[in-house]
Amino acid sequence: MKFQLDFDFPALEKKIAQPATIFLIGSCFAESITKYLQTIKHQILSNPHGILYNTQSIYRSLLRIVNRQEYSSADLFERDGLHHSFDFHSSFSGTNQAVVLDKMNRSINEAYHFLRTTDYVIITLGTSFVYKHLAQQKYVGNNHKMPAAHFSKQLLSVADNAQCLSELTKAIKSINPTVQFIFTVSPVRHIRDGLIENNVSKANLISAVHSLKEEGYYFPAYELVTDVLRDYRFFKKDMVHPSEQAIDYVWKVFSHKCLSIKDAELRQKILQLNNNLSHRPLHAEGESYKTFLKTMRQQLEQLKNEYPNLDFAQEIEQLS
Repeated sequence: MKFQLDFDFPALEKKIAQPATIFLIGSCFAESITKYLQTIKHQILSNPHGILYNTQSIYRSLLRIVNRQEYSSADLFERDGLHHSFDFHSSFSGTNQAVVLDKMNRSINEAYHFLRTTDYVIITLGTSFVYKHLAQQKYVGNNHKMPAAHFSKQLLSVADNAQCLSELTKAIKSINPTVQFIFTVSPVRHIRDGLIENNVSKANLISAVHSLKEEGYYFPAYELVTDVLRDYRFFKKDMVHPSEQAIDYVWKVFSHKCLSIKDAELRQKILQLNNNLSHRPLHAEGESYKTFLKTMRQQLEQLKNEYPNLDFAQEIEQLS
């Protein structure tokens, strides 16, 4: 008796191999994938504007990065004693305007230099709904909890989404002609838009990406959660965000389809090392734990010698 659909799809033609660099941008699901890629020691730059959900905001973010268009005080607004930008996540906001601008512009410049040479760009799309600030007539990436009456809401069509994605790939290729794109649609449900509306929104994104097959590879994270796992036990208590178990499953499929087989042994060694380092002894002063630490240091030194281009600073700190 079968309890799951069989679901197979093509692998990434040129799989990601060390020392490939990866630029990620998009929804909070991109943050989850970032965590795994960092764990296996890929050089990553993720969400230089903070989390973004729709193609319009992602496109505008990348366009400013490609053009190295820095922010000025005219791009900020003040609310509750904090300086914000509609283009940036609230993690960039602060009480000192000069500090806020410096943080934003350093992020822009760092992202530009990374984007010029990165091997892969992973774009995770969350929703087709966009919000336009009525006074400024400007689409926003983050509304910073301003009243809904200040914005108009719009559903981007398949053509709208496709145009944004096509234009952003052209912009990036203008400074990095050899970059490869991976598109994915977040399985996180945007239920505040309504369940029917959420499904229409996701369908527009999926259709847009599939109309651009020549531009990049589509990794079906949305389908893996909603059609293969297909059960609320794979969601957190809010019934909206995938559980850790679901994300682990998606990551394993991503590893199989998108990561180089020749790095599989390296990935296993790193994951085993991190698993061992998470061990918390009952008696840290005991001889057995001292022996354990010595073994871990030896394994770490061996990895450092075998892969001198990888950064093991965090593991070294844990063992010091």
